[in-house]
Amino acid sequence: MPYQDYISLTKEQKRNLPTPDDVIIQTSHHEPLKIRDGQSRFKLKSHGHLFNLPRPFNQKGAPITLSKDEIDENNKAFKHGIRTFAQKNDLIWIEDGTYQGGTEREVPSINIYDPKTKLILIFKQKDRNFVTTCKLNPIEEDRFLKTKNFGGSNFNYGGTPVTQQDIVGNINLKSLNKNEL
Repeated sequence: MPYQDYISLTKEQKRNLPTPDDVIIQTSHHEPLKIRDGQSRFKLKSHGHLFNLPRPFNQKGAPITLSKDEIDENNKAFKHGIRTFAQKNDLIWIEDGTYQGGTEREVPSINIYDPKTKLILIFKQKDRNFVTTCKLNPIEEDRFLKTKNFGGSNFNYGGTPVTQQDIVGNINLKSLNKNEL
């Protein structure tokens, strides 16, 4: 790719350029999926712990600097964990889902969900590239199962407004003091 073309790419496009370290996920009942090395590196810090990788922070929350070799090994393990997860048999595959529904970032997606662990993998429908992974909380799970959408603004999941009642139940937020939150 000519340099002029490369510098005109967005950060996301650069992360999703093919490399020899990309991983292809083969399953028996679905078209192959791709984990681009750049995208997995980007998501590793915030989502690697979902696959039992160490968080790059100390006990006080300060960042820990990892060596290039440690990052490479963690990224390899992260991609392996994603591939192994996607190849499980007892998952819910939603091939016509959305990610970031109701926002300007909405993307048609393939959402792979494990109701036992509450873990979800998101891949773009267009190119079947890995986007992200997350562990759903009860509100996210309920919205996801109703709308096939994951993500979006805090108050808009798949175009359905989320109310205070959805978030906190019958708690009156004004009656709580700061220590109770």
